[in-house]
Amino acid sequence: TTTLNYTAPAGATTTVDLGAGTITAAGANPISFTGLTSVKLDANGGAVTVLGTAQNDNFTYTPEAADEGLIQLASASTQIDVSDLKSAALTLDPAGGSNTVTIDVPVSGQTITTNFGGTTSVGVAALLPVDLVSGDTETLVLGGGGGQNNYVFNGVGGPKNVQVQSAAALNVLSLPGAAGDDLYGLNYGAGDQSGTARYELFSGAGASPLISFAGVATVVVPGDGGAGTDLLDVSGDGGNDDFSLRGSGGASGALQVNDGFLVRFALGTNASLIQLFGGPLGIGGTDQFTIDQPDDWGIPAVNISTLGPPGSVTVNAHGDTADAFTFSTIDATQGTVTLASGAAQTTYSLNGVGQVNVAELGAASASLSITNANAIIKPSSTPGNGTVTTTDVNNATALIPLTYTNIPTVTSSGTSAVIDVPDDGDNVTVSAA
Repeated sequence: TTTLNYTAPAGATTTVDLGAGTITAAGANPISFTGLTSVKLDANGGAVTVLGTAQNDNFTYTPEAADEGLIQLASASTQIDVSDLKSAALTLDPAGGSNTVTIDVPVSGQTITTNFGGTTSVGVAALLPVDLVSGDTETLVLGGGGGQNNYVFNGVGGPKNVQVQSAAALNVLSLPGAAGDDLYGLNYGAGDQSGTARYELFSGAGASPLISFAGVATVVVPGDGGAGTDLLDVSGDGGNDDFSLRGSGGASGALQVNDGFLVRFALGTNASLIQLFGGPLGIGGTDQFTIDQPDDWGIPAVNISTLGPPGSVTVNAHGDTADAFTFSTIDATQGTVTLASGAAQTTYSLNGVGQVNVAELGAASASLSITNANAIIKPSSTPGNGTVTTTDVNNATALIPLTYTNIPTVTSSGTSAVIDVPDDGDNVTVSAA
């Protein structure tokens, strides 16, 4: 074991060049080294820059204290142990090649904050952060330790790829929001808590790298918390996906696919949009979508699409006042459901859907309006329940069928027929166009 102990001049910037095997600092003679096990560098209150080689470098950085950290280049035997930076910066520039930097998180329950930009800064809790030259960093890997970490991302730009690697569960991924119109894209992976995330801040800043992750239980999407028009795109894993979307106050709510990570969102209040795709790029298996909408929900539009076998969509109302459903079909797999609840309404645009279900689960008295020219309404023996089948204007092609639950008032316009109406107190109205 051979160790070089180096103390920099007070306040000077020290550069360790691993390609050249040198240490330089203003006011000090340069030092060349080779075959060392470690360099213990006392920064003496100054900044430190570590340079990589012209090859494809693989670095690991382990923060050890508020002003101490350890840098290891996989292809070299020398560890660089820097300390006493005080408030000065530690910079790692991997230099030439296609380079990977891994941030080691040795213990659980940490907040790992990544600030993207031309220089990307990564900090673990209150330990010494490291600044990475983004243009020389192909991949940034954020370790997971024992899990239960909060990975916080800010800014845009940064390395080309970012990976959150944690074998343990219960981690949180926190994305940023900015004033203006923000875009978020989330894709579920084959693993229960894996996937990818990317965001774009339309305030003019640009886009984030692609963030792939495993071991994440919750993804937080804040939007800008104000009057912006945000877009949230969520894709399933390509199999038979079960989507669950539950609204809450304002333009917020929670979303989950199968047993995957939970998405908690609070989007801008100016006509933000949610788009749900049954698989990557809309290609997947037979999917189910269940939406629970409260009174006064601040999301005016939700687009639902699957290009696999026709899926099913269920919209549940949870209003305390009058809830009004409107149903219209375009063809056998396309249509719309609109739910007016409280002072707001949401329109669900459907593509690749073979069955629609609507239900009133709140205290409200609900109504359903069918706008297709040709509809057959068939109430069941249970009051407020029944089915609706529709055909095209030529009465030749069957369109999307609908089942309704706990909705005592059903209205249909056009050349409609009502069959098998039991004496159960339902109010069914037919208006010939």
